[in-house]
Amino acid sequence: MDFYTYSAPGAKDDNLRTEEAFRDYADCGFNTIFLTAKNGYNGEGWKNSNSEKCFELAKKVGIEKVILDDYRIIDLVRNKELIGEDCQFDSKEALESFVKNCMSDYAHEKSLFGLRICDEPNLPQIKQCGLVYRAVKKAAKELGMEYIYVHLNMLPLVGDAKIVSPNDGVERTPREIYEYYLSAFIEATGADVICVDNYPFRPRQNGGIFLLGYYTGLQILRRVCDKYNIKMAFVLQSFEMIHKTKPEATAGFRRLSTVNEMMLQLNSVLGFGVSEISFYTYCNHTMAETSPYRAMDGSSFITEGGAKTRIYEFGKAAISHAKKVAEVLEDYKFMGAKIFVHESCPAECEELYVGGGEFNTLGGKISGSSFDNSYVFESIKSFDTDSDILLATELKNVNGGKMVMLLNVLDIVYKYSVSPMTVKLNLGVSKIKVLRRGEWREVELVNGEYQTELNVGEANYILLD
Repeated sequence: MDFYTYSAPGAKDDNLRTEEAFRDYADCGFNTIFLTAKNGYNGEGWKNSNSEKCFELAKKVGIEKVILDDYRIIDLVRNKELIGEDCQFDSKEALESFVKNCMSDYAHEKSLFGLRICDEPNLPQIKQCGLVYRAVKKAAKELGMEYIYVHLNMLPLVGDAKIVSPNDGVERTPREIYEYYLSAFIEATGADVICVDNYPFRPRQNGGIFLLGYYTGLQILRRVCDKYNIKMAFVLQSFEMIHKTKPEATAGFRRLSTVNEMMLQLNSVLGFGVSEISFYTYCNHTMAETSPYRAMDGSSFITEGGAKTRIYEFGKAAISHAKKVAEVLEDYKFMGAKIFVHESCPAECEELYVGGGEFNTLGGKISGSSFDNSYVFESIKSFDTDSDILLATELKNVNGGKMVMLLNVLDIVYKYSVSPMTVKLNLGVSKIKVLRRGEWREVELVNGEYQTELNVGEANYILLD
């Protein structure tokens, strides 16, 4: 499983492009590095470029995979039309030649793993994305590379999803629009991996959180990946998302992340069978008051000065945990998921997590995009909880064995008691293997019953033969 962050040491500050800073990055558990901002490349000549320096530093600290921003290639997707009269290229062959020429600068780098071509494209960019994606793949093959990952980070399911509407006159629910959007890009590009960046929490003002879009989006992403038999990648957030309380382009306020929230995000995507995890963001974002991306120093893995924050420690613990799950996860295929809302939870929790009807969110109104909660488990014969909200997913390996993931997904702001959730299951077997609090262990069951406690964000992974 690949782990990396958006931004990396030196992305904002040249003084942080050092072996010490890169070693901190590796020590956190990242085995891949993504070269953006000042670490990206713009055809200035590979030798002694910031990008080349980062490749060398990555090697020194044992990072074997590098994803690169080549801005000449990224700029292509911003064009309304790439090929034709009065366009940048007069033929597909000319485009492919340009991309190959760009990549020839660094194709010799053994640790080159991938290139990004676009971040959060909308449907009008589908044609350009498809052309550039396929040109990168073709150039990599012609330049003697065994494989290249083309990073295409898709829009999440938020608001009423009109931002990704096909505008073809067909009436669709937000769920259907989002599935159309993801599918269209896969078909246009031939992608073998698709990535989405989303975050489940918002500040509580004016209605507060948006979990329905998060879990519904995960469910749709998983289904689309399975339909096309491709890998699923996901971006976790190190801080709360934008909530504007002032005019457009002016910052609102942010809700600081906790270790519970980071683990909740991580376990959620692991339970849906993700194969690649990244974090947004490693380096701190702007402090400018007018920026919608404003974040207080300490809402990322490192500060603007390069000091480790509590988020760094949260991320390190999360990656260590994920690697224990990854030991077995790649052999399992996602089957289904269900959300159980305990009756003790506030009334709005059912609507926020599972959905139904229409309600306001910070991104607008959403309706018809309820989480599909109809899945029937093969492994769980019965269950009971005493509080909070449980997400359970089921996966199956090629030999017929099952994995069940149990996760307490209650938003921490709704936690009125310090007591953890108690979960009781009947699994109908006499023995299981459980990953709980960092340790895999064998557990003998009496009458097939298993009982566990889960704090917010905490998960159990249960293997059944």
